[in-house]
Amino acid sequence: MPGDDGIGEWLDELGGDGSAAAIRLAVRHAPALLGTPGIAPALLLDPQSDAARRLRLFEALVEQAGLDRDNGGRLGAGFLAEAHEAIEGLAACGGLDAGTALSLGRAYARAEIDAPGTLTSFLVTAIEAQAAGDGYPDDLGAELDGLLREAEGDTHRLHATLQDMLGLIPAPQRPGFVHGVAMRDQAMCGRLALYWLLDPAEEVRLAAAGGLLERARRGALDPGTAGTLPPIRSWLPADGARSLLDTALREARRRGPVGPLEGRGLRRLQLFGTVPDGTGGQSFAASLEGEDGPAAALVLLKCGEGVKEAFLAQGEGIEDLVPSHVAESGGFAMAWPALEPVLSAALADGLEAGRPPAAGLLDVAGACGLGDLRPRPMAAAEWLALVDPEDGIAGLSARERNGLVRRSAGWPLDHPLIVAWCESTAVVDEALDRAPGPRQLEAALWTRLEERRGYWALLMLRTAHVLKAGSGAGEWRSFAATAAALLGGRALKKVPIMEHILAASIAAWQEEEYGLALGLPDEGHWPGAGWGTRRRPRLR
Repeated sequence: MPGDDGIGEWLDELGGDGSAAAIRLAVRHAPALLGTPGIAPALLLDPQSDAARRLRLFEALVEQAGLDRDNGGRLGAGFLAEAHEAIEGLAACGGLDAGTALSLGRAYARAEIDAPGTLTSFLVTAIEAQAAGDGYPDDLGAELDGLLREAEGDTHRLHATLQDMLGLIPAPQRPGFVHGVAMRDQAMCGRLALYWLLDPAEEVRLAAAGGLLERARRGALDPGTAGTLPPIRSWLPADGARSLLDTALREARRRGPVGPLEGRGLRRLQLFGTVPDGTGGQSFAASLEGEDGPAAALVLLKCGEGVKEAFLAQGEGIEDLVPSHVAESGGFAMAWPALEPVLSAALADGLEAGRPPAAGLLDVAGACGLGDLRPRPMAAAEWLALVDPEDGIAGLSARERNGLVRRSAGWPLDHPLIVAWCESTAVVDEALDRAPGPRQLEAALWTRLEERRGYWALLMLRTAHVLKAGSGAGEWRSFAATAAALLGGRALKKVPIMEHILAASIAAWQEEEYGLALGLPDEGHWPGAGWGTRRRPRLR
């Protein structure tokens, strides 16, 4: 376990030079690495350690910091603020070189976090200087032609390459780059434009839609791209890109019929899913088979945020992808019809949040036979109707319903992801600041859970949905009955799983706090006394 002798000891823990080792270290020791003051500056400034390994670990930690911040944690924002200050310091003293700046820019881009303004300005200056010399490719068309040849039909991989390029182009020039690619006649460029229609940045979506419109007007919109426009239009936030697509669709329909989302020529084999974790994250993996061999589709959703990640993979070694994901995630086999309502609800969540789904959903939907996938808003009441369409739970006696609710005490024993059902550490921290003692803290947390009654009921119903589509046994009834009890106003202290959520929320806060104060014990167990570094009274 690394001590206090510098970042070098952490880097020694990598156990290898690859990015995967840095990611494993960042995930395993996230609280200590994110919460220990000085880690970010050390990774950027320490001359005593290997720079390449420092930057790999920094990139992994930027992603962990973003996840912590998005999930309501309190450590990620502090790490990112320290990193921001360190980057400004490097730039101010002339210690930031182009190679380092590019690595840092990729770290922020891949974590989907806005890079510090100082870094962006440095990159713009560096790119402009490079463009003035012989090293910058003046002929974008020739560069793109080379990338198209190298991609060998793998448009998803080509999109990832171009996204890295896009992150290094000054922001005002990105729409022009996207538009220039989207309007080209090659079928792969049409697919690239579809991916960019799902970009988080509105200006990129507008540029992609404009390129497709130009192709449609000159009759160069291929049938595969045209057939994708009707469903993908419904996935987009209500902005200018929709209007451009409407015009492109009219132009395309003047020249022939426009069908549903193009299939991928794959046969469905088996679908696996997980129950939601405490942050609402849920994953699905599908084994598929085509003429060229096996394929795999993976999707990550998040309640209230939509489709966060999605991709379709084909090629050598893919047969091991789904089994390894299932083993790591705790997934289980489930029936195919259960996937469509989950994805439809996730699309609606994304629209409400103003976020299009991950671009890879295009490939996944086509591969899984969901060519006409549309958003469908689903609150807890709609999920309950889907899970229990004949209203069987309501028809049970009060004694039977109470028995199903009491069974929620055993959920964490049966499902590892439910062990981690808890509120974020930032919520506990806020309650702690307002509570002079343990009893007041518990009261504040119960108040917070009362406000989140609908959220937890929704997670239970989403769990019931996948369990019902899995084993087919009656376990789902306990989740549905407990959710119905929450929606019906039952006192939270009379619902065993809510007692678990409160206790787990406190335990997660204590674990994080002790980790910062004492370092991470090898087994991940924490001392049982005290509140940690703040010297507050112990809760239990």
